[in-house]
Amino acid sequence: MWNSSSRRGFLRSVGLATTALGIAKVGQADEQSKYVQGGATATDKETESERSLSHRGSAVARRQRAEVWPVPPTPFTKDNQIDEAAVEALVEFYITAGVEGLFIAAYSGEVFELTHAERLALSRQVVRLAAGRLRVVASGNVADDLESQVHQLQELADTGLDTVVVLLSTLPRPDHLREDLLVIADRVSGPLGVYECPLPEHRLLSAQDVAALAATGRFVFLKETSRDRAIYQAKLAAAHGTPLQSLQANFGQLPMSLADGGPGFCGIVANVFPELVNAYCNDRTLSEDARGRLHAVLNEALGCITRRHYPASLKYVLQRRGLPMNDHSRMASGVAVDDEDRRFLDESLERLQMLQPPRALLDKVVRNVANR
Repeated sequence: MWNSSSRRGFLRSVGLATTALGIAKVGQADEQSKYVQGGATATDKETESERSLSHRGSAVARRQRAEVWPVPPTPFTKDNQIDEAAVEALVEFYITAGVEGLFIAAYSGEVFELTHAERLALSRQVVRLAAGRLRVVASGNVADDLESQVHQLQELADTGLDTVVVLLSTLPRPDHLREDLLVIADRVSGPLGVYECPLPEHRLLSAQDVAALAATGRFVFLKETSRDRAIYQAKLAAAHGTPLQSLQANFGQLPMSLADGGPGFCGIVANVFPELVNAYCNDRTLSEDARGRLHAVLNEALGCITRRHYPASLKYVLQRRGLPMNDHSRMASGVAVDDEDRRFLDESLERLQMLQPPRALLDKVVRNVANR
């Protein structure tokens, strides 16, 4: 049972681990398939030498902290309601891991399976729980027409979110994405973001689109999903000098993105191992070799988690890491994990030594990874 005592013990173990690693807390300066934005296949366009160079030129050489943004799952109770106690545990878990923010009600959060009222309630709860300790963004424009989407987005903005994120894939006019986004900027208050969500239709912004959005000063967040280094570089250049930050969604591409000056990562593997992703991006004590090996281990673990029945598989692994949630999903593709899934996940992640309490996980995977 997840009571106040177990909650304190679990969070204390995470806190000790992040302190031991020297990972800065939120707000501190730091010198230092189906749809899967992060699997090992994402690096096919890069050579081994490019990947090696990217690790040497990534977080180690950066002067500012790379941001890590998990896209948390939405936990449900056995009677299929949002599990508020599990949401609270998730928020505290991510805060103690030192992440910059949370992108709730995204694909991993089953945005298309939530009602508008549930998206609003979830946003209010997470904003309240975060209490300024990290930033909170959410999406939810799923109506059939732009007028209704504007209404949905404004109601989300009114919950106190730091940024309201527009799902590019659900805008009603696929040939007029820029125009519709500018309409939204004109009619929805507060900072805005864009998510190039691959479902129900994968649409990408062009560099010209990014430049136009960035020029408004209203757009501050982009979850970029092209899996193409040149495209990502062009978007970074288009937004240079503006508040718009293009966060890499694909973990395979992350080394190159950081080397190219990208601001950070927003993707699946940070949902499960936020402290390890934070260490990969920001722990300057890691050697170049250890950083590369840590990336390889995380990428392999990611492939295991997203193999099938996602996001139920994600919830199962979080449960194994000590979070008080079941693995129920509303998605047809991931209603729950079965015995085969459990055996595969347990065996694979035990082999990688990834199913460990937070402090032990950091000690084993981060500190000893160079010796593997």
